[in-house]
Amino acid sequence: MCTRLVRSVLLRLLLAAPICVLADDTLRIVVPYGPGPGLDAVARILAKQLSVVRGTPVIVDNRPGAGTVIGTEFVHHAKPDGKTVLLNGSALALGAANNSFTFNPMTGLSPIIQVSDADSFLVIHAGLPVKSLSELIALSTSRGLNCGAVAGQYEIACRYLHSLLGENHVTVVYKGVGEATTALYSGEVDLMFASKSMLTPMLPTGKVRLLAAATPGVADAPFADLPLLKKKWPDFVLSGLVALYTGSDTPPELVQNLNRQLNQVLADPEVKQSLRSLGLTAVGGPPSQVSQRLTQDIRFFSTKAVNAGIAKP
Repeated sequence: MCTRLVRSVLLRLLLAAPICVLADDTLRIVVPYGPGPGLDAVARILAKQLSVVRGTPVIVDNRPGAGTVIGTEFVHHAKPDGKTVLLNGSALALGAANNSFTFNPMTGLSPIIQVSDADSFLVIHAGLPVKSLSELIALSTSRGLNCGAVAGQYEIACRYLHSLLGENHVTVVYKGVGEATTALYSGEVDLMFASKSMLTPMLPTGKVRLLAAATPGVADAPFADLPLLKKKWPDFVLSGLVALYTGSDTPPELVQNLNRQLNQVLADPEVKQSLRSLGLTAVGGPPSQVSQRLTQDIRFFSTKAVNAGIAKP
């Protein structure tokens, strides 16, 4: 009880930090990660077209920290006027499964729309002397491997891989995607799990190589010929719900209006192409679709997080 109270007080102090004053009609998309590839890039694509659809300013507000807890809590506590929304992925379900928040995301947030699903891949440092999954496994027995990750689904994936490869494997958790990517570029870590959007700027550098796919059904190049992790480990399958949320006290008519506007944004050919360039497919749909997926993901992570040693049973 005491620990939870201290955590709550600290979060409120962080959430009360000074911020810039925005115009009354400005909509804020809160990204619980730092600037860079991944969700930040997605948010900026959405913000650009959403400002056109709404006819009002839309900004991206990066609030990284505590495994997306800082940004998520900020939106939960924001004024329920439909002008502060959260873009989050699998970390939301993981946080719910691990009771990381001071509230229950299923009741403390109102889903707005599913933006996309994120395919996931295993990528290695280009200098690592392996060309296949079997060679990676062999190398792990001789010298061990370091896996870089940000909090969320990819931390679970690294720790689960740790459990499969043995004690020589080490998971290194970074505050943001940029830091994890830099660590992989430099060889500080040997491998990491990444979405297509994260891989888009990484692959052309020649500093990393794709090794395997963690999501079945990937058909486009250069991903089509990658071996599936599930072929080696049947339950090693990752998928990522990417969605927008607002506070649960937001009037339903405002949520529905945001859903309508965002469905229009996601149907825009330029937005679809921009997301496709990040390796994502625009989804859209009603808020109820997000609720169903989030429920499934929380159930999934409740099991996987415990098995990976991240969450308490």
